[in-house]
Amino acid sequence: MRKIATGLVLLATAALVYGLVALQAASKGKKPKEGSKVGETAFDFTLEDINGAEHTLSDYREEKAVLLVFWYLGCPHCVREIPALKKLHKEYASKGLKILALNVYDSREKLKKYAEKNGIEYTILDDSSQEILRKYGVVGVPTNILVDLKGVIRYRNSQAPSEKLIKSLLPKPKEKDGKGDGGKK
Repeated sequence: MRKIATGLVLLATAALVYGLVALQAASKGKKPKEGSKVGETAFDFTLEDINGAEHTLSDYREEKAVLLVFWYLGCPHCVREIPALKKLHKEYASKGLKILALNVYDSREKLKKYAEKNGIEYTILDDSSQEILRKYGVVGVPTNILVDLKGVIRYRNSQAPSEKLIKSLLPKPKEKDGKGDGGKK
């Protein structure tokens, strides 16, 4: 009787392990569900910047990591974060980071003047309707959401992500003229 029970336990364990391995293998090719949480594919959206040009989040896929920053000028924490965002933009824009600062309150004219006066070169988007703010479930600002090259959210917090995390999500530099492969072309 004991041998039969042990055999059944081993058989059940093997079936469970096989099922988990099969489930993991099946899920590897699947795209994460769309949403606003870490591990989900970021909800796509299109907004105009303060100059009227349209920006669509999915247009940056496969080419840039994107830092979404929900903010407004009346938020002291948001304004204190601007120098850090300017530094990130200066350091990483040419390496594949796109900063999209979604302003959820102020007028475009006020934002244009503020950006010019304070030397802000990253993209400021107009979400004064707060449609994207609501879609992403943002309840406080600043909220920073870092999206990888595949459109998957890798970070969500009130603080800007670390440079180490940003660097890990940037596109890898491409080889030039076959260098790095033994000179073969």
